[in-house]
Amino acid sequence: MDIVNNSIWKFDILYGLESICSVFDNIYFLRSIGLISDTNLFYRLLNRSELGSKIWLITLVLNIRKDTLELLKLLKLKTKISDELEFQLTKLKMEKIGNYSKDVTLIIKDKLQNSLKIINNSIKDRIFDLIQNLIYLLILLINIGGHYYKSLQRFKHILEIISNMLIVSRVFSTNFNLANF
Repeated sequence: MDIVNNSIWKFDILYGLESICSVFDNIYFLRSIGLISDTNLFYRLLNRSELGSKIWLITLVLNIRKDTLELLKLLKLKTKISDELEFQLTKLKMEKIGNYSKDVTLIIKDKLQNSLKIINNSIKDRIFDLIQNLIYLLILLINIGGHYYKSLQRFKHILEIISNMLIVSRVFSTNFNLANF
């Protein structure tokens, strides 16, 4: 029971930190597309303060770890389901299988294919999250220690553009997936 309580406790802390960092991410996004300036009160309080940067850094590292573990679990699950689907397809090709068994096998095949679609969408979401968090981590590290190097500031600008493009492409791909679901 302690393991369950411990993981629930970790989940609650990470969820709280993610909520706080979601505000950081949104304010940073608004600043990077020019809707708010560097002198905006919220931007200065949240993204320039030492406490805000530390909370954001810790949360990004924890999220990267969580996303990586979830991605690995999804990839293992995809492999297992793909193997089972291949087995069911092989079973369908056998000529000695009866009509009832064929019908059941077809149902199982359809369910496995639907599961693979869901898992593939989840994998894509995890990859988006992982890339986005890695980009934010690099931007944060440049914000913390890269004020003295012009080349890092240019690299930060490129990262901001990539991050914004990922956000927009994710919005469009999510809308597309919902329309086809």
